[in-house]
Amino acid sequence: MTSSGFVSGASNLRVTVSDIAARDALIPSLTLGDLVPVANDGSGSPNVYQFNGSGFDTLGDVGTIIDSILNPTSTNPVENQAIVVGLALKVDVGDIIDNLATVDPTKPLSANQGKVIKDLIEGKRHTITVPDIAARDALTGLNVDDQVFVLDFNGSGHWARYRVQSTTDGTGANSVFDLLIDETQIAPLNAAQVKALYESNSDTNAFTDAEQTKLGGIATGAQINVQADWNETNAGADSFIQNKPNLTGLTVSTLGGQPMLTLVDTTRGNKMLSVAEVCITWAENDIDNDAWLRIPDANDDEASIVLPFNATVVSASAYCTNADNKTKEILAYVEAASQGSIGTLSGSAADSFITPNLNIDLNAEQRFRLRGNSTGGKVQRTIVNVFFKWRV
Repeated sequence: MTSSGFVSGASNLRVTVSDIAARDALIPSLTLGDLVPVANDGSGSPNVYQFNGSGFDTLGDVGTIIDSILNPTSTNPVENQAIVVGLALKVDVGDIIDNLATVDPTKPLSANQGKVIKDLIEGKRHTITVPDIAARDALTGLNVDDQVFVLDFNGSGHWARYRVQSTTDGTGANSVFDLLIDETQIAPLNAAQVKALYESNSDTNAFTDAEQTKLGGIATGAQINVQADWNETNAGADSFIQNKPNLTGLTVSTLGGQPMLTLVDTTRGNKMLSVAEVCITWAENDIDNDAWLRIPDANDDEASIVLPFNATVVSASAYCTNADNKTKEILAYVEAASQGSIGTLSGSAADSFITPNLNIDLNAEQRFRLRGNSTGGKVQRTIVNVFFKWRV
């Protein structure tokens, strides 16, 4: 037995590990002098190692250690330590179990039970393959429960599996065989059965003919990284944008230093007007002949509005109760100049009007007012809305 630096004195014997890597994994938990048996260190036999504080010293293989126990030659501390190791490695006869019922993982089985296991394995799993029945009957050395796989048992290429039920001399000719199964007993699956079994898996979805047709109708490479092109005019092109709004004449203008979306209004002499509208409301309890309409909350009948930018009146609407069934035309004024009628409340009760096509210009800071015409009489509880667009 060899050592490169044996540490004498009390040592702790660790559980046997499988290999050198498992031994080295123990280093953080070891103390000086601890012994580690290694079942397979690559030398072909189990060896015992002693921890020297930073690595391991080899004490020798287990056989050498046992030999030192049986034939001590000196009081050498290495051999004394070998005796300690050997005693620690021994198996008590009382620990050996002679049955297969134990579930204790720390107890060894007897050699007799090893033989029992071997016989069970050979008896239960011994399968012999032969080409046909004649070859099966020519077998020798058979035991009960042996199985024989016959590649062609009926002359038609069908296989069969047999089990030896009993035998007098171990030959196939003098054995009784049980037919376990043959190929003719297994009905092949048809296409519908294969499909049903496959699609019954929880992670498998049916693929229908309709889905196949749909996929088949997609052109190769269709819609791969297609970018829409506003300027594309070919309706058949992938990048063509359908149902685009007509934005002809739309632009961003600047009014009062602020950007504003504007559009050329071809219905009003191609004026450049804002897309957005502004609504201003006038309200009066009574509008008599030549009476000015009052802006809400304004006590002065001649109150008017002044806009910050050039504007165009584009539409108007009004409503009145007209309890006396009178007729009243509403006139628009820019400064003192009449711009004509923006609508008429006719001689019926609860009347209204909508005028969608007005075209009255006024400039920034000019006054804009509404007035009843000079004839027709008085209408009651009237509200008039005038809609403006900014003009560039």
